[in-house]
Amino acid sequence: MNKRRYLDFLAKMGINSAHPGGKPLTEALLLKEQLKADEKVLDVGCGAGETSFYIANQYHCEVTGLDLHPEMIKQARVRAEASPVPFRIIQGNVESMPLKDQSFDRLLAESVTVFTQIPLTLKEYYRVLKKGGKVLAIEMTLEKPLTNEEVQEIQNLYGATKLLTVDDWRAEFNKAGFSEVEVIRGEHIINGPQGISDVSTFNFSNHLDLEAFEVWWDHIQLMDKYRGILGYRIYKAIK
Repeated sequence: MNKRRYLDFLAKMGINSAHPGGKPLTEALLLKEQLKADEKVLDVGCGAGETSFYIANQYHCEVTGLDLHPEMIKQARVRAEASPVPFRIIQGNVESMPLKDQSFDRLLAESVTVFTQIPLTLKEYYRVLKKGGKVLAIEMTLEKPLTNEEVQEIQNLYGATKLLTVDDWRAEFNKAGFSEVEVIRGEHIINGPQGISDVSTFNFSNHLDLEAFEVWWDHIQLMDKYRGILGYRIYKAIK
């Protein structure tokens, strides 16, 4: 299984806001959180830098975007260079981030953690946050248990290491050291229900190929097959 196949697809298609709920959910969530200009914000798995750009320019926070994929880094740096308000883009793995301990007030993860070794990544989130710092993670979540075959089918496309229920996610955050974990449904902060693959924009790269369209088609079919089963939640965890 190529765990990067889906992530490569996102990079080739130049998809912005590929996470559940898309940009409308991000904006609604950040408005609810009332970010302050003196806060240091880490946008992990920042992709093409759309959210990093938005936070820097809307809230004037000190923003760092981090991603591992070279094509995403390239696109994000182009966006950063064009930004009226500067923000930083660095390349790195969320499982072992090249960042100092207790450096950030907020950490945003938009459909990132599920693609990683979750315990390692959550420990890294905990490490780089200041005392009292907050994680906001929008993550794929199972609405009910699946068979092993169904889990394997989903993992084969997305490269997700585990498929977790709400209770599973709570337990993982607690094991990483987070004492407070609030679970938020996206439809409670945005008008109307949002699916796991809503509202994306595209900026096609020069590496677009047939495989990217095959992954896109597989993704659409899988979303239809597991509608109502494969959902998402927002996890707000405090250090």
